[in-house]
Amino acid sequence: MNGKLCPGPASGGSGRGCVRYILGYELGARAKDDDATPEQRRAAFHALIQESMAREDFGVGAIWQPAVGDGVRPSSIYAKNVTSLATADQEMDALGAIAHSRRVREPVLHFVFSVNPEQSKVMSDETIIRAAERALE
Repeated sequence: MNGKLCPGPASGGSGRGCVRYILGYELGARAKDDDATPEQRRAAFHALIQESMAREDFGVGAIWQPAVGDGVRPSSIYAKNVTSLATADQEMDALGAIAHSRRVREPVLHFVFSVNPEQSKVMSDETIIRAAERALE
């Protein structure tokens, strides 16, 4: 597994932008990243949020495979430390605003974890998620 700390967007970014990029962009992309239109990506994002709200756990605290992604993108979702997947962006922005008001220099960090294609064939999504959690402990 590879991990790296990435710089945040020069504009500062937002929880909303982060969540929509990760879920909306990735979910909307099918065979090729440029195949999905912005409208398709937005529709896929909203379908995913609707699916998460229909779950008893609101899409938080458990690794789950969304039906709307056709089992391709994302293959699994794991959200934690938020009330629901639907409100995750608002919660992240609220915490960022509090940190900013207290002059925290970098209130948000962006980590990327990846495995090579050969590893991904033999590792489950849960194994990869748990390894990333251990790396952050």
